[in-house]
Amino acid sequence: MAGFDAIETRLQTILQGLTSDFAAADVVRGKFRVLDNGSAPYAIIIAEGGRTLTRGAWSRRATEWRARVQLVTRFTTEEESREAITELTDRVYQQLEAYPTLN
Repeated sequence: MAGFDAIETRLQTILQGLTSDFAAADVVRGKFRVLDNGSAPYAIIIAEGGRTLTRGAWSRRATEWRARVQLVTRFTTEEESREAITELTDRVYQQLEAYPTLN
């Protein structure tokens, strides 16, 4: 998945832009070891690979790359933790929506 490396890197950079939420070291690519650091919240980017799509009568092909972002936050109480992860998820969505093609 060498072509996906640039996409993961760009996604990581965009998420690191949420400096009020994440320290740069807390946005990682596929490494759950970051959970040992104890400085939640974390964003872990997990590659899900690509799939080839055919569009139109002329069989134009495009590759759609997918990545999952696993968000992890510290557990306090059920209600506080649910609220914290929901708010963090909203901020991540807003950040990513600003870069729909990651550029």
